[in-house]
Amino acid sequence: MKNVTIFSQHGLVRFYLKQLIERFSHENGHHLEIKVFNCLKELEGDLEGGKGEVIIADMDGLSKLDKFRFVKFSKLKRREVFIFTKDNPLSSDYIDLMAGSPSFIMNKSESQDYIEKSVYNFVFNHKLFMKKNNKIDESQENRLTKRENDIFELMLSGLSNKDISKRLFISDKTVSVHKQNIHKKYQTKNLIELYLKVN
Repeated sequence: MKNVTIFSQHGLVRFYLKQLIERFSHENGHHLEIKVFNCLKELEGDLEGGKGEVIIADMDGLSKLDKFRFVKFSKLKRREVFIFTKDNPLSSDYIDLMAGSPSFIMNKSESQDYIEKSVYNFVFNHKLFMKKNNKIDESQENRLTKRENDIFELMLSGLSNKDISKRLFISDKTVSVHKQNIHKKYQTKNLIELYLKVN
């Protein structure tokens, strides 16, 4: 039986995620043990006991220190975590926080359909989901020009067009054209989709 752990300090989020996973489990005949936590210390205690094969965590409401502690603890216990946040996952804080972590991060503003499909695949097709979302498509990467690669790295660092243009000594308009080409090659519509595809 697979163990699924849900963490959030917000009752409505805990209720929604638990109901969603129970619905998926019932519809597909999977047997799951679902645990729900609203206290980070209790969650860490449970993970210490070897539980929580799959963790879905809502980071909102946690201090930066607690977020760091949780991600570090998850890495130490070799747990892969699906993280929800209302913050921009491309902010420098999150990029630094998630460096080297196998976790997957999603903004709460994504469509309900996209969130539900992602949660389903994370829980029930876990290995395939993580492989798909953590592997850089080398053929796409190799198709980027040197200039596009430079801009690509700065985009993922969260820099604006203006900041990128200053660093590379090119115009804002040139940056925009290169960004459009990068999105076209990766078949993405925005920065979040691009980040999720290559991380």
